[in-house]
Amino acid sequence: LVVHLASLACFLLANYLLEQAAYEPKRRTVNYSNDARRSLGWRLFKNHKMAKQLLLFGLGFKVLMLGIDATVYSAKGIHMLDKNASLWLFVGPLVIYTYVFNNVWGFYKNLWLTTERATGSYKEFLRASLLPLRMPILIDAAIVVLYVAFFNHDQATFILLMYAAAVLVLSPIGIIASFTSPKMVKGGILSFSAKTSYLYSFISILLLGLLFLPLLHPMLYMVYPVVIALSLFAMVAVLQEYKHYKYKLFETLYKTE
Repeated sequence: LVVHLASLACFLLANYLLEQAAYEPKRRTVNYSNDARRSLGWRLFKNHKMAKQLLLFGLGFKVLMLGIDATVYSAKGIHMLDKNASLWLFVGPLVIYTYVFNNVWGFYKNLWLTTERATGSYKEFLRASLLPLRMPILIDAAIVVLYVAFFNHDQATFILLMYAAAVLVLSPIGIIASFTSPKMVKGGILSFSAKTSYLYSFISILLLGLLFLPLLHPMLYMVYPVVIALSLFAMVAVLQEYKHYKYKLFETLYKTE
């Protein structure tokens, strides 16, 4: 009797769950598990030849500049960064954005098309646009952490705070640029054709420059939340107007296909 009652209960429970599943509205979503997201981020970095070449070139140049500063510091006890303020630009993640991620859909147009066909949701676009950024940012951050750990302890707090703020500012700017000013990527790494928007590269440099203001006075760290908030607000505004940009995106990215 107990077995029969248990079987009946299981049957009724299964029937209830099936009915609930049947009534649940169907949604087309792009679901990324943590493992899948990590794997896709690595494959996007590894398999796109031009993006990988540009990123490795930019990261290599960054290592060169920081290496020169480290060499001078080891030999003379001074930093080139203190003598030439423009070299601070190499401490932040600027090259990643100006080389590739201010035009993420130009480099990864199939990722954009897949997301558009699956959902067209601006939240999914936000997740998808950050996937290719993950691996380069990890590499770039590792370079900066090693530089700070071995050659620039004195300014460690400023560098790490500036770097974190730069990611929070430049990532929204890169997403905005990718939607509002897309460029079809063509030619090789040595091609003279622009791979990203000159306007947004200038805006990225300008905003990153604002993050160096605390070098003048610690009170100027108060600039950080303002710049971050403005960047995030602008990104949300653009994402909510995605429908106005998607046709331009398609025409730009697939105009010769």
